[in-house]
Amino acid sequence: MNVASNRPLTRALIHDTLWKAVAQRAEKVPRDLRPTDRFLHELGFDSLDVAEFAMEVEEELAITLPDKLFDNPELSLGDVEEAICAQHVK
Repeated sequence: MNVASNRPLTRALIHDTLWKAVAQRAEKVPRDLRPTDRFLHELGFDSLDVAEFAMEVEEELAITLPDKLFDNPELSLGDVEEAICAQHVK
């Protein structure tokens, strides 16, 4: 389900969508996630998890994420949130 289809993207909507998607995939509670959690380290994602997460976020928010964003092995949840907000929140 595309949560952004009828609403403008806001920082809160982006945050909620990211935290929910990561929590589900990492089998964690959203309130336990931190912006500094790195995908390949604290979150325990592998490259397939990262790719599937990126596709899920793109679909949910109706956006396209740059492929190079996920090239950084130290990429954190906060980094993704900031990149999306910088590109889509006015």
